[in-house]
Amino acid sequence: MNTSKQTTVKVKGPELIVNRVFNAPRELVWKAWTEPEHVVNWWGPKGFSIRTSEIDLRPGGIWRFIMKGPDGVEYPNKISFHEMVKPERLVYTSSDDIEDDPGQF
Repeated sequence: MNTSKQTTVKVKGPELIVNRVFNAPRELVWKAWTEPEHVVNWWGPKGFSIRTSEIDLRPGGIWRFIMKGPDGVEYPNKISFHEMVKPERLVYTSSDDIEDDPGQF
């Protein structure tokens, strides 16, 4: 299935809103996004790996993880969850997890 025709991207001020249709049951897609044992299999660019140090799946919760590149460089990341409506919507802010540079992306 070509998902590129079933993906919409909208920029609204500082927000990037991505909607994508998958040929999979909603519950399975939700698990792929919210269960650490699944998300490590697909998160990040090709060739990168993920190591979770903390995950608290609830509004106000945090997911801290290290994304390691094929060259061995490690990138600390932090996701702050704002809204979770199972299996419909997951709203979060993603940022570097560096104390002196908390830039958001």
